[in-house]
Amino acid sequence: MGDADRAPRTVVIVGAGAFGLATALALLDRPSFKDARITILEAATILPNPVGSSVDSSRIIRADYSHISYARLATEAQTHWRDTSDSGWGGQQRYSETGFLLTANPNADNYVQSSLRNVQSLAERGLEIDASKIRTFDSPDSICKGARLPGCSGQTGYLNLNSGWASADHCITHALHLLKTHPEGHRVELVTGTRIADLRYNSTTGQCVGVSLADQSDISADLTILATGAWTPSIYRLQNRALATGQVIGYIRITQEEQDYLQDSPVVMNLSTGLFIVPPRDCELKVARHGYGYRSFISDHNPGQSISIPCAGYQALPEEAEKALRDCFEAWFPKTLPDTFDGPKTLHDISTRPWTQTRICWYTDTPSGNFMIDYPPLPTLPQNKNTSLFLATGGSGHGFKFLPVLGKYIVDAVEGNLDDEYRELWQWKEHEDTDFLKNKHGEFVGCADGSRAGKLGMILEDELKNSMQIA
Repeated sequence: MGDADRAPRTVVIVGAGAFGLATALALLDRPSFKDARITILEAATILPNPVGSSVDSSRIIRADYSHISYARLATEAQTHWRDTSDSGWGGQQRYSETGFLLTANPNADNYVQSSLRNVQSLAERGLEIDASKIRTFDSPDSICKGARLPGCSGQTGYLNLNSGWASADHCITHALHLLKTHPEGHRVELVTGTRIADLRYNSTTGQCVGVSLADQSDISADLTILATGAWTPSIYRLQNRALATGQVIGYIRITQEEQDYLQDSPVVMNLSTGLFIVPPRDCELKVARHGYGYRSFISDHNPGQSISIPCAGYQALPEEAEKALRDCFEAWFPKTLPDTFDGPKTLHDISTRPWTQTRICWYTDTPSGNFMIDYPPLPTLPQNKNTSLFLATGGSGHGFKFLPVLGKYIVDAVEGNLDDEYRELWQWKEHEDTDFLKNKHGEFVGCADGSRAGKLGMILEDELKNSMQIA
């Protein structure tokens, strides 16, 4: 972005998820954008988007990262999550600080131990973490007691009671409310049910000049920001820099007695499997997998083009996914409960209860798990930046927790003032990472940030076909 007299007067943000709404809120507070009109385009007809990756019953809020930069950024966000006033991010039960229990088998213990060292280091520096709320475990039995659950998944781990979870759908609703009630909110127009067909470029300069819509109309803009999540690779060619991957989620119904007992339990996650359970809300218990995920090739795309397109919506899970989720439930809630367990005895049949709903949530994975927050190069002159097109994407399954502060950092990058630490992490890379996870065709197939597990390279359509054959 140029100097103040050349600041964008018209801004189009594509996407009304966490990245898009956070950006819009931050733009309203920046003096350099005081005269800007902001249009947010959202493909969903209702908000929050029921199939958006930012919208679900819960998202983990943690500073438990093996990368110190993200751990430190998460502690900054937690100052806002802990604001429980009605207008605060954590208000009206949007945030619950019940803790995060991170476990692993020996094959995935490096991430756990690095995360533990980072939160302990931040606690020593007095950065929003109370060291007395961090407890380590060296056996399955001690893990069970720490989780207050009858079973265990993992051999070692630690519990950080400074972490917790947020009601994601309620938080996006709150962000929409903050946008609507902002003193400068009259400068924002939110348009739903609008799909973009393509980006528009100036034929002479190559700069982006707005978007073309599916209805064949155009919207011009001085600055276009793509906050399009897993749909980004289908809008802007990212050439192995980002990939849409589907992650599985399942919900079961529990009793009020079970809800009362489990609602104060920590989030539990085994990094060796990627499987995790979040405390229940409204008598529904969620289990999910943070793994390498599925790729999905639909419409006119195919694996040879390396473009994975989200297949959004609630749907039946592939057989391998259902088994993994049920195995996770059975590990933490075994069929034979220990005599010492003082919780509801009905929990023994958790793993066999029918799903109330299942879902595939679509991540925007990058090779390293780092966000992509930068101006990309010009299509015709890749050595030069496209100063009117900005990417705010690449959440890689861990962006939501930064919602209260994310917009500030995105707009810092838009203005060219982002701290070097995060600029180096999030900037457009001149070349694809040479060590990314790839298949025999050289295609990027999975995020290598150290937090993923499970089978690599699965394709959703193939897994669904396998499930039909098994059935």
